[in-house]
Amino acid sequence: MRTPFCDTLIPLSIGLRRRQMLRAGASEQAIRLDGSYISYYHAPARRQLGRGQPSGQPAILLVHGIADNATTWAYVFHGLRHIGDVYAIDLPGFGHSLPPAGQSHVGVRSMTALIEAFIAQVIRRPVLLVGNSMGGWMGFRLALTHPDLLVGLVAINPGGAPLGGRASWQPFIELAQVPDLAAVRTIYRRMFARQAIRWPLYVGQHSFQRLFSCPAVQALLAETSEDDFLLADQICGLDLPTAIIWGAADGFLPTGSLEFFRSCLDHADWLMLPATGHLPQVERPRAVRRFVRRFAQKLPPPSPLAPSPLVASALPAYAPQHAPAEQATPA
Repeated sequence: MRTPFCDTLIPLSIGLRRRQMLRAGASEQAIRLDGSYISYYHAPARRQLGRGQPSGQPAILLVHGIADNATTWAYVFHGLRHIGDVYAIDLPGFGHSLPPAGQSHVGVRSMTALIEAFIAQVIRRPVLLVGNSMGGWMGFRLALTHPDLLVGLVAINPGGAPLGGRASWQPFIELAQVPDLAAVRTIYRRMFARQAIRWPLYVGQHSFQRLFSCPAVQALLAETSEDDFLLADQICGLDLPTAIIWGAADGFLPTGSLEFFRSCLDHADWLMLPATGHLPQVERPRAVRRFVRRFAQKLPPPSPLAPSPLVASALPAYAPQHAPAEQATPA
């Protein structure tokens, strides 16, 4: 039986994660960037022994996956402040962020370009990008096009493996179109390995279905082309400190995704997490924090970015009334 609680459980959980981030020292901010209204969280680096932040510390940029939002990082956000300033962005069409006026969504390439602009114009120094799923996919695309914006990349169960072309992704696309609640339950089982996380979500099946049914998700699923996927020769030749965190029980990404990244990046730093699904930052946050902090210690000091004309304008912390509904924590 459907009740109002079924429709509010996931938004309620998002609100609790947001509160946790704010209590941990984050501030919620917003800017107008390349026509999009972008909401993000920021917290300064933790000061140690009364000293300021060393100049060699990189900033951390956290990028979520499809149908997700910045609060997916609530359980790792505070712990990463030991590395440097931390930013967690809502991509346009997700969370509180909006695509440009008159558009329902932003494509993969435009999304990557917006991350480039966010680094250059808001953070204004190279970052250690930590991306989950689609966020990791865009992290690789950014590393290929603008490596000067990154000091390193940590990809968590990244998407974008070419596999057999778009046709090989078709079962994933059809499932993510959530035609019914049976599809939602299948996503739960494939995405989360831990029943302690998975079972409470069954109460909120209708609100979870709405997350994947939103225009930003459905347009990305429909319009992503084979040209958007990563190429093996480019990833194998990537000259950037790279690390991979992989939940070994992830059944959400198409079969072969792990093998693609393993074959191309066997030289990278790897953390395989058994009994963990598609969202290690939710299921195993302590292990994710420790690994990212160890990886960051090995990175070279970031070089200054070339000055960039600032076109971002500060805005109130919340989107206008036509902002999309809050997103949950799926991909």
